[in-house]
Amino acid sequence: MKRSLLSLIILLGPCFMFSGIWKGKIYVEDGVRVVENYGEGIWGKSLAKKVSFLKTLSIGREEGEDWEVLSSKLKLAVGPEREIVVLDIKREKIIKFSESGKFLWEAGKAGEGPGEFKYTFSVAVAPDGHVFVVDYGKIHEFSPEGNLIREFRTAEYMGSIYFMGNGKILASVMVSGQPGLKANVYDRQFKLLGKFPFEYRFGPKLSGGGVIMTDKIVVSGGRVLFIIPDRYEFVVFTQDGKPLIKIRRKVNFVPTKIEKIEGGFRVEGGDEVGPGFFFRGKYYAVQFNKVVKEEDYSYRRYIDFYGEDGKFLGSYPLPAFTRLGTVDSRGNFYFISTDPFPTIYRAELRFK
Repeated sequence: MKRSLLSLIILLGPCFMFSGIWKGKIYVEDGVRVVENYGEGIWGKSLAKKVSFLKTLSIGREEGEDWEVLSSKLKLAVGPEREIVVLDIKREKIIKFSESGKFLWEAGKAGEGPGEFKYTFSVAVAPDGHVFVVDYGKIHEFSPEGNLIREFRTAEYMGSIYFMGNGKILASVMVSGQPGLKANVYDRQFKLLGKFPFEYRFGPKLSGGGVIMTDKIVVSGGRVLFIIPDRYEFVVFTQDGKPLIKIRRKVNFVPTKIEKIEGGFRVEGGDEVGPGFFFRGKYYAVQFNKVVKEEDYSYRRYIDFYGEDGKFLGSYPLPAFTRLGTVDSRGNFYFISTDPFPTIYRAELRFK
């Protein structure tokens, strides 16, 4: 575990120094600029000499107080004061820490009453510091001090919610009839304002139920990223729904297999892309999960970096049992590690 942790501790300088040659092509598709990337990126094999992470905070212990011992199933959100809110899905509770990692409060427990969680999906922090937990068919709102304020019943099941700069809320919602991605726009009271003008479907037609995908629709750095589930592609929009760019990477991508069976459908895991973030107003960072053992669907995870122009810069391998949780407004990265016990790391990305 120490070797994995140390691999996150790296120093970088203030800017990129591109030395490689970009490989790919650029064209227009349905009126949108498409950047299709080939090869190892501009940094190529020299990536480790150009980017690194400096660990600045660690949360989680193998033994300790209840709030210190985390499960392996976590979601993260960072607030306006860079406070860290952890949704422990397995233990059905939320825990808030200060920017320095000081424990502030915890709330929630399993159940169906006020402030109790049944089947949680994600957590979000509003610009005023209020904490929102997305549950099965409802949303819990807590004050910055951890007090339950109210609950919203939702007509559609949601996966993740994001507070956009235009004062509206974007929520990924359940897709029925066929796997895919869909998002709605709401006001602060979760009154439906309309559909986000992009929807994606793939795979076989299905009967009954629906699919909720988290980490595939992300609001980050003032932009909305739709990460396409069945290939390596993400589409970037303004918060008002104007398409900006489609970014593709040509790799050996093994899509998830979804097939109809009697009484429902069966899913066999494949490669995955997401979550993805736009940070510092210049760069995209997208997690790429590559299946290495099909029998247990274990992954090798990378962070793929792109410039604002969509050109692939390089792929940074993450330590084993480590995944990207979120990126805050300052460009700090938050990682979740599960070996030898669940831990959250904040790391500063630096460029040489």
